[in-house]
Amino acid sequence: MPKLWEHIEAHRAFLVDEGLLEQRRREHLAAEVFAVASARAKVHLEHAVAGILSSAGCSTRYRAESSTRSPRFERSLTRCSILATETTGPTLTEIEVARRGLANIARETPVYASDTFSRLAGREVVLKAENLQRTGSFKVRGAVTRIAALTEPQRAAGVVAASAGNHGQAVAWAAREAGIPAAIFVPQDAPMSKVEACRNYSADTELTGLTFEEALAAAFAYAEETGATFVHPYEDEAVIAGQGTIGLELAEQVPQAETVLVPVGGGGLASGIALALRAVKPGSASSASRSGATDTRSPTESRSRSRASSPRRSSTTFSTR
Repeated sequence: MPKLWEHIEAHRAFLVDEGLLEQRRREHLAAEVFAVASARAKVHLEHAVAGILSSAGCSTRYRAESSTRSPRFERSLTRCSILATETTGPTLTEIEVARRGLANIARETPVYASDTFSRLAGREVVLKAENLQRTGSFKVRGAVTRIAALTEPQRAAGVVAASAGNHGQAVAWAAREAGIPAAIFVPQDAPMSKVEACRNYSADTELTGLTFEEALAAAFAYAEETGATFVHPYEDEAVIAGQGTIGLELAEQVPQAETVLVPVGGGGLASGIALALRAVKPGSASSASRSGATDTRSPTESRSRSRASSPRRSSTTFSTR
């Protein structure tokens, strides 16, 4: 046992001397994160694939058994979306500008072929690994883009966000990189790993209330009191433009893709990707899904395309969160 321990210590010293220890830690962490995310996504992706291939699933916007609304979804219905009623969303030009602004900041994440899901779907399926993005999710794209649009007085006042995890981390990281103050309000049941990440990114992080709504109210009050800019997780054109850069990457990385399946929370990711793909690949279909797939094509269009394309030629891309 002593010899084994000496060997381990010697190897660790070698990694430190070579400057490789932190790199190895990051590689192991990325592998663990990818494995956990893949396991959690497996069931949802299987349902999504079944929904795409089922003509019954394409014939309606939802099924009765899958239409139960979660408390979070019910609460979201009570809030009026100004973005949905008064604006049209970012243009292709604005998404392209966002992409240039993210160069050397956000990563252009890779895509990986999935043998398992390809077999399930009977067609080529690839995954867009946004879980390898900075801070661990796509959220950093929108946060960086929104903060880059601030005026000097707004930068001086800082930014504030309400989040149970990923959005807060992204805003905290983007604010630190921009050299401006950030305050993040999170509900008390938020994962402590994500709370600590916000703090490690130098954000003033406060646990507030038992629900997300209470954290949101605290963030609004803070913005009103201090003049900080509230960074919304999805109802913001700059945020949507940032998330839409994924669509531009997919169009280049998987030009043969016919269907892009995007998970939906608030809708910023799905909106951005759909707007980008509609502009650069008018013939592609974007599907948004919570627990299954909702195909944006009509039943007739879906069946016609299924007959016209062989399973081996068609491709489905899942944009992972």
